[in-house]
Amino acid sequence: MADVFNGAAEHHGGATMYWDTASKLENPSARAYAISALIEPMLLTSGLAETQTRIDGLAPNSLERTVAEIIMQNALKKPAVAIHLGNSGE
Repeated sequence: MADVFNGAAEHHGGATMYWDTASKLENPSARAYAISALIEPMLLTSGLAETQTRIDGLAPNSLERTVAEIIMQNALKKPAVAIHLGNSGE
């Protein structure tokens, strides 16, 4: 499922519309999984600030926010993401 979200987000040039859909899923585990799959595409297409704003908009202490924060930390350690953000001025 993560590959589906990543592929769809990359194919359409942005993950923001998928984020809105993912954040409205009823099951908290499904929300966390779907949102976590969108962190890296969001970083690459929308940038660090927009991605962090989206994470900050999740309910405090929720499963999806906790998972999103962990995935964000891991994504920022990936060379491809770090290079992309460095080249974009973020």
